[in-house]
Amino acid sequence: MQKVTAAIPTIGREETLPSVLTALAFQTHPIDELILLDESKKPMLESYVINQALDLLSVQGTDVKILRNRRKKGIGDARLKVAREARNDLVVEIDDDVVLRPNCLEEMVIALNEWDAQWAVPVCFLIPASFVLDGYNDKKVSFDDADVQKWIHKYPWFLPYFRYIEQFTSELLCSGTQAILLRRGNFLKTCSKMKDMGTLPREDTYMTMKMGKGAFTSVGECLHFEHVSQEGRDNWGTSMFYRIHEVITENPDQFLSLFKR
Repeated sequence: MQKVTAAIPTIGREETLPSVLTALAFQTHPIDELILLDESKKPMLESYVINQALDLLSVQGTDVKILRNRRKKGIGDARLKVAREARNDLVVEIDDDVVLRPNCLEEMVIALNEWDAQWAVPVCFLIPASFVLDGYNDKKVSFDDADVQKWIHKYPWFLPYFRYIEQFTSELLCSGTQAILLRRGNFLKTCSKMKDMGTLPREDTYMTMKMGKGAFTSVGECLHFEHVSQEGRDNWGTSMFYRIHEVITENPDQFLSLFKR
């Protein structure tokens, strides 16, 4: 079985991180190594529940590494730090508010190998801050909606945000999601270009664009817990969230220059 490093940069989301870590302990494809990059104001190890989750992983054989970073330079730099520390060829990057379902990692590994891809992503469900699961946005959004179909036709990277009735794996040119399985060598090269970026929204889309062919599996699933500050993306295809995606896909280099420190 291929060894996988889980990499989680965190800014201190204590309300979600214990669930994120605990889910790793129950993956059907075991996590060989966990690297937690702690960029929170107070050390994550001061949290009892986070310590309990880390202990659970250790007991199950996961090598746990905690990196304390007090000089935050943005998500690009954070991803580079964890990529450099990873000892395995496969690295799954997970946001600190994303919970993997038990078979998620296993299905991503299968998709990565079957397509000989550089990265793989699962379906990503959004759990709004109001705790009502009704699609990616705050209001009900159907895969069959005309506006959704138009976006997916133009930007195939939006596929992972929808659940499909039929299970399948497909090739993607680029994508953006909160859990990405990557090949470390290519990942390092891409992150090196991002290291001088400050606040870099949607950097996951940039990474997958620059790393070549990817794979999407509708069998693997993850849950993204939305925060109150993220609510309100209910104008389909018109908010800044989507506009930034467009900038990345149309001109990645321009995107990097917009967020240069």
